[in-house]
Formats: sequence, C-alpha cells, structure tokens
Amino acid sequence: MKHKRILRLGLMAVFVMTAVNGWAQGANTGMGGRDEGVASILEKLKVMDKKNDAFNIFLNTNTAYEENLGGDPDGGFKGRRLRFEARGFLDEHWSYRLRFKFENSWQKQDDGFSNSLDIMMVNYQVNKRLRLKVGKQALGMGGFEYDANAIQVLDYSDFNANFNTSLIGMEVAYDVSKGQEISLAVSNSNNNSIEKVYPGAGLQKSRHPLAVTVNWMGNRLWDKLENHWSYTYMHEASGVSNQFLMLGSLLTWNKWQCYLDYYHAWENIDRHGIVSADAAAAGIAQPEGSDASSPAYIRDVRYQTLVGYCQYHFTPHWAGTVKGFAEWASAPDISALKNYRRNYGYQVALQWFPDLSQDAHLSLAYVGKTTRYDDAVGLPNHSSNRVELSLIYRIKIF
Repeated sequence: MKHKRILRLGLMAVFVMTAVNGWAQGANTGMGGRDEGVASILEKLKVMDKKNDAFNIFLNTNTAYEENLGGDPDGGFKGRRLRFEARGFLDEHWSYRLRFKFENSWQKQDDGFSNSLDIMMVNYQVNKRLRLKVGKQALGMGGFEYDANAIQVLDYSDFNANFNTSLIGMEVAYDVSKGQEISLAVSNSNNNSIEKVYPGAGLQKSRHPLAVTVNWMGNRLWDKLENHWSYTYMHEASGVSNQFLMLGSLLTWNKWQCYLDYYHAWENIDRHGIVSADAAAAGIAQPEGSDASSPAYIRDVRYQTLVGYCQYHFTPHWAGTVKGFAEWASAPDISALKNYRRNYGYQVALQWFPDLSQDAHLSLAYVGKTTRYDDAVGLPNHSSNRVELSLIYRIKIF
C-alpha cells in the first residue's frame, strides 16, 4: 500500500505541474541538443573558420574512476560512453543526423544496420510548422530522463536502461502554435525478427510488426514549464502488443532546473525482460519451446517508474544535482510475481564546469540503487553503492 500512495502522490505532482506546459531539446530525439556558444576544437585552434552549419562533428565521452562501497572489488577506471555524431543543416529545408555508439555490438541486424548505429535520419522542413523525419532514430517518446544525453546520466532507471527504442521509421511533427507541438511516428517494432528478439517464446510473426507513437510537447507558465507526453502502441507479433505511457514535466526557474517523469508499460510479452529474468532466476517460469537454453518470456507484465531530478547552479562554474527514482514490476497472472519487485535509485553529484566555451564538466558523485523482492519470489534483496569521479565532455570537433 505504501508504494501505491507514493505513486498517487507522484501522479498528482505531474498533473499539478502540467496544469499550470515545448519541450527541452534533448540529445536522443531531434537534432542533438543545444550547442550555441560552444566553440569547436578547430575554431579554438584557429585552423579554419566555419562559414555555415552544414557539417558538425561531435564526440560524446564519459570516462570515470569509481570506488564501489560495501566490499565490491569491481572498481577502477571505466570507459562509460563513446559516441561519434555528425549532423548539419543544409538549407532552410534539409538537415541530417548520424550517430554511432562504440559500446554496442557492430553485428548486422535484420533491419540492415548494426546495433551500433544509433541514429541515421534525414529531416525535411516542409514549411514553418510541418516537419518530416525519416530513418533510424530514437523514438520521440515522453519524459526527460529518456531524452537526456546518455553521457550526462550517471545511472538510468531500469525502465530506460532496458528499453530499446532506436528503430527505423518516419515521424511527422506539426507546430500547432508557439511552443506547442504534436507528432505522429510510425516505425518498426524491433531491429530483428520476432524469432531472434523472443527466441523460444513460440510467437507467430505478424505481417506488419509496427510501432505507433503519438507525442505532445508544450510550454506553460511563461515558458518556465515544459511538458513532454507520449503514448506508444507496439505490435510485436500476431495477437501480441505492448503499450507505453510516458509523461515528463520540466520546470526551469532562475538557477533551478527540475523534472519529474512517470512511465507505465503494459506488455503482453515482456519487452523489458526484467520480470522474465527474475522469474528464471527464481525457477518460477520454465523455458518455452524446444530450445532449453531459451529464456522464459513472461506474458502480461506491468512496469511503473517515477523519476525526479533537480540541478542547481551555485555559480556559472559550479552546480549540484540530486536524482531519485522508484520502480515497480508485476506479472499479475502469476501469484508469486504480483507486485513482487521494487527498485530504488538515489544520486547526488557536485559538478565543476572549468571552461564555459566547452560542453564539459567534472562530476564527483555518489550513486546508489536498491532492489527488493517479496518473500514468495525467493530472490535475495541487493544493493549497490559507489563514489565516482568522471569527466563528461561533448567534444565539438568541427
């Protein structure tokens, strides 16, 4: 009952904020973030002057030294993220974006691209209000943790950490009025065939395994409050579909920037895989199909997540952040897995921005996570805690 009260309070907070609503340009959807005032390396070295914005190159990097608490020896230096990105605006109509993730596999997928190709899209600005985006892209779904540049995220909620949304498709966006945008996206549901995504699950493939996402982004409260809401329907296989509601509100006020996200997933087949992995570890569900090594994919699961984040800039060079999330997982049709899992994350960081002409900072942070299970599942509760010093740098090369 306690987590239900927390959930109700979180939902009330979201709707109160949005009633008094755009969109903060993130780094996964759209064209990749705000880069005004950031000088490229070639410009700083005076190798050449930029004459236009048709070609830009970025390296997104996150390297950290971490010290795990509680006796876990797996510490030391970690290469967290390395992403190559090229983007540009060719004229008033055409723009493009390309991004590779070097921490992902380069193996070719059934959609024709390797999993390391994160974004490859072309945008066409039809007129001042209407835009068309085609190619492989992160689906424009709601929430601000979802759309954050991954190098800036110390730890994702489990919902976003286990959610693949980099898919091939197209999106149409329309500016209803100043600060108000609606969009409709249609894409593949997966990068691979259903047999590879859910091996041994016995699903019958569909002729049109597509995902449809409806988005609304809007400003309110003199542009201080930004909302990003979405609903997604994913047709996975014949008679099998998943649904996702993702709501996010961001408040920017003086030196404060805070957001609150709420995510809810109704999954006919466990796309996130968290419940299925727990069920297999607990021996509750047995593998399906003839291949005994295949995992058991649980049917009809539910995920809910609340994420809260605040950043305060003490001075232009110094900032502090706090972040927390609470998550619940359930398979209501299996008694041992009904509301069986609760996951909590908590983070505090001090950030130093040494050079304001560059998108770079040092971060000293504490990051913790606790996962608790009901006794009926038989899995041990576990926690992780670490202190890390990281250099986070979005290098604008050209």
